[in-house]
Amino acid sequence: MKFFLAYILLLSTMAQPRQGIEGFLSEARGNQMGIQNHASNKGQPLKTKLYLFKKLGIEDLIGLDGQWCKSVQQKPVKIIETDNKGYFKCHLSAGNYVVLVGAYDGYFIPSFNHYNQPSNIVISPRQWQRVDILVNSKAIY
Repeated sequence: MKFFLAYILLLSTMAQPRQGIEGFLSEARGNQMGIQNHASNKGQPLKTKLYLFKKLGIEDLIGLDGQWCKSVQQKPVKIIETDNKGYFKCHLSAGNYVVLVGAYDGYFIPSFNHYNQPSNIVISPRQWQRVDILVNSKAIY
């Protein structure tokens, strides 16, 4: 019986992905002039939710204004909560994901690619992808 339980436990740990996403989410607000080269330009930790999508195009972003949109036409495949220090970590299957930050009754898009589409984050097998996000749309540089 003990052998059977150990075998089941071993199988369940092998089935879990050994890769994913981890990083920190922070926000810079107000006047940032003169501090670009200092540690303080990393902003303050932001406790909120990250929304992960498999495929997301600019046509899916409703009310797009700069790096913000009011809503998204798709449902996220995963929602991650950051802790009080802005830290997040989540196991994911290998593949491409788009990450949006939920804040201020909308979504912040961290980056766009050269086709003006939300940037993908690639999760490779057996590797953790480090992603640090700075919400800086309320900062002045």
